[in-house]
Amino acid sequence: MDKRGKLVLRKNETYLRENLDLQQILPCLYQEGVISDDDRERIEREDTTRDRITKFLRIIKRKSNGYDGFLEVLDIEGLQPVKTKLDATAIDEDTIQKEWESDYEYVKEQLLRLYRESEGGHVTCAELEQDIQQIIDLEGRDLRTEENFLVRSVESTFSNVKYEESCSSKSEPTYIYRNIIRRSMEDDQEKDEEVGKTDQKSDVDVIRNALLLMFCECSGKEVPLTAVESGVKDCLAGKEINLQISSLRSIVQETFPTIEYTAEKREGKEISLFKNLSKAKDDERGACGTQKDTREITKEKTSQELMAHPIPSKPLDSFSEDDLCRILEPKFLQSGITLDVLEMFKIHEINGHVFKHFEIADLSNIVDMPYGKKKAIMIIKDELIKEEDAVQNIEKPSACTPEHNEDTRITVKETLRRFNTPSNVTSSYRKSALVSTDHTRIHDLIHPVHLFVEYDDDSHKETWITKKIVQFASACMNDRTNGTIHFGIRALTDDSQWNGEIVGISIDREKCNTAIKQCIRYYFFEDQIEIAWKCIRPPHFIRVVESDKNPPCCVVEIDVEPHAALTDDEAFFVREERTTCSKPTLLRFKEGTATPEKQNDEQIRKYMKIKSRLQKH
Repeated sequence: MDKRGKLVLRKNETYLRENLDLQQILPCLYQEGVISDDDRERIEREDTTRDRITKFLRIIKRKSNGYDGFLEVLDIEGLQPVKTKLDATAIDEDTIQKEWESDYEYVKEQLLRLYRESEGGHVTCAELEQDIQQIIDLEGRDLRTEENFLVRSVESTFSNVKYEESCSSKSEPTYIYRNIIRRSMEDDQEKDEEVGKTDQKSDVDVIRNALLLMFCECSGKEVPLTAVESGVKDCLAGKEINLQISSLRSIVQETFPTIEYTAEKREGKEISLFKNLSKAKDDERGACGTQKDTREITKEKTSQELMAHPIPSKPLDSFSEDDLCRILEPKFLQSGITLDVLEMFKIHEINGHVFKHFEIADLSNIVDMPYGKKKAIMIIKDELIKEEDAVQNIEKPSACTPEHNEDTRITVKETLRRFNTPSNVTSSYRKSALVSTDHTRIHDLIHPVHLFVEYDDDSHKETWITKKIVQFASACMNDRTNGTIHFGIRALTDDSQWNGEIVGISIDREKCNTAIKQCIRYYFFEDQIEIAWKCIRPPHFIRVVESDKNPPCCVVEIDVEPHAALTDDEAFFVREERTTCSKPTLLRFKEGTATPEKQNDEQIRKYMKIKSRLQKH
């Protein structure tokens, strides 16, 4: 729809709600091709006349012929008063001009980002339009890329680019832009240099974190340079890190200030050594204990790095003070709880047995902190107990298959990435580790629900994943709840999916990203694509650490955050299949689970009556 039509409808929205007989004109709107059969069904599904008119206006604003087609239908159906009212609405030409100029500058900026002039090169009009429209959808711009507007924008942005018909044997003509090509990373040298500096800095941080995990300063000890190099390479297996001996040496010396680098001859061979450095094994941590105090390593490590230490496979009751603190450290960091609390635990000799029977009043006796933080510690305690119970259930011996249970026993635990937080190059899960969550159903619309999904077949993987994402996301949006879907985690219980096992999934990241973008544009309806883009977060590819595995696996996680300002009182129907005869489908979570479920006609009618109240609960 053009700018004038949108502004006219915006000015008359209240009038249309009070005077438009939508039931009278819907058949004609469909007959004249202004709306589709799917659009008509979604409009009729709304509960009240006001809701139906609101939905109708949202839909036709996204149609290229929406306003003119609407006026024609009003004329056909004899609704002259409404048509006259719209025709008589005055729109300031300056306002229209300013909006056009803003759109032009925006499209010009995107064109310069994506393309450059190149004599003899070309791109098709369809390809360029798809590129620009995808960015518009991603950024939620209220802008339609009609062909004539794009042609003017391209020709005014690139002076040597020509719009012409391509000679082809096909019956239908193909239009292209001549003397233009897509940009590559090599086209912008300054940008490449800046990216290179950023990547180099990131590599140094990754190597430093690996060193802190594997080594510590220890007087009288020594480690050969070759051992440091091989240890770092093993730790960073599968990561594209530029590791050079000269840079590694300087990073080691910067990370551990008290060590000395020297070269000595031993048995006729020259060996490069780091003195006062030791591998950080459990039995050497006492001798290297000053490392933690002087450098405060634990405050610098990310929660994912701290999770790399295996959790003792013994009951919480038998944890020593040190065991307990090591388990709680990453959980405290994730919850924003100061690690000084753990020092107080040690002073007051709080071991696993005492902590298991802790109450919030007990915390008040040893630490002075806000109630919210104390409650967070109690939640962590409850989660630890649940995890322990889950492992005991999994490890429960079977009289029929004792060998199988012994081989498949899961004793390592991981903590899931926190909702709506970024992952980084050091983020990883361990193969066969156990993860747990108590948020597998809707309960407060804030804490995310989690769905664990395993995939065994390598064929059509991206298509299968993207369809699952659309189903899960639309259920989150309809139920107004945050959620995360995890691909590559096997659910260990059918009823609640509280427990899962890290198995990983092998997938091409670029293909997966492209498939997600395409499926959102297809499965969601045109008037709701922008909302879907804003609610569905980009995927996180979290590496799965395992030995002798090729190709490498990862867990793919997608967060969905249907903010109330975006969802409003919308019902989010999706196309069930990629066919023209597919009908709009409304999905919600099956009661007590995080499994999307198709709603029948009666369920849809009930939902339409209560959807506007969901976000207020």
